[in-house]
Amino acid sequence: MKGRLLLQKHIIKNVVHKELFYISKTTYDRDHVLHQILGKVIKILPLICNNQYLLSQCYQLQLQSLT
Repeated sequence: MKGRLLLQKHIIKNVVHKELFYISKTTYDRDHVLHQILGKVIKILPLICNNQYLLSQCYQLQLQSLT
């Protein structure tokens, strides 16, 4: 989720590179719905998973989300 696609500017600026997108802004905040869902998943996943690598990654992400 990087922002809103500006179609008119996208067509003007990216005629050659059609794989790129012209967007209005980038937002990485905790209030985004997708980020809230992922936050809840990394809290629930250790309760239902036995994979040590995955558990380690979940705990690391939980620690990072505190800062």
